[in-house]
Amino acid sequence: MHNLNIITSRQNQHIKYLINLFHSGAFRKKQREYVIEGIHLLQNAPFEKIKAVFITESRIQHPEIKPILADIPAEKVFYISDELANKISDLTSSKEIIAIVNMPTQPEVATIQEDCILLDRVQDPGNIGTIIRTAVACCIKHVLLSKGCADVYMPKVLRATMGAHFKVNLYPNTNLLNFVKEYPHNVLVTQLSDSAKNLYTLNLTEINAWVFGNEGAGIIEDFKLVKNAKKQEVYVPMIGDIESLNVAIATSVCMFEQLRQRLY
Repeated sequence: MHNLNIITSRQNQHIKYLINLFHSGAFRKKQREYVIEGIHLLQNAPFEKIKAVFITESRIQHPEIKPILADIPAEKVFYISDELANKISDLTSSKEIIAIVNMPTQPEVATIQEDCILLDRVQDPGNIGTIIRTAVACCIKHVLLSKGCADVYMPKVLRATMGAHFKVNLYPNTNLLNFVKEYPHNVLVTQLSDSAKNLYTLNLTEINAWVFGNEGAGIIEDFKLVKNAKKQEVYVPMIGDIESLNVAIATSVCMFEQLRQRLY
């Protein structure tokens, strides 16, 4: 049975470390670790990547938590008071189980030869999390994020992924322009322009890199200057009186059209 000494002080060294991981992207990057919250995320986390688990006193006997604790060494488990949990968690009045997880080592971005999604300065955490879930649903293994995107390992992004981030390779702070110049397959840039082609007129059965832009500004202008014979601008046709789609919705429309073509 794990030691039930309950941490109540915010000044505890383990709590200080946890708080830094919650709130500082720079600290996460330096330590190569991040935080997940909730039973579902912890159940999906690779066991070998779990560094520490924090459980609130009111959740110790939860029937779904007991099996998790049975597989985790006692020295990795810390018990915290409910009051302290409310102060440190990213969730409002959260009493969820919390874990520190080691970041994975991803393949070199230059070696990617498969379908991938490129996100250019996408800043909303919920959009990024939803896009990662869509990628996994459509069997896409690589999501590349430019500088200026929301931190892919921030708690709000991870909650939106619902555990999907464990099943995809994530490449934050990637120079997308350099990647596109060297990518040997189709590059499909979602953008309204005179040369853009209707999504539903394209053959999407080959390998593709899809580029999606910032929620307000769209794709950075420099993408227009990229010299790549396989680059094509693409738009999603709409007949309603609306200017554009949410970037996560646009990504889903494109990915599922690609999947549909390949399945049928």
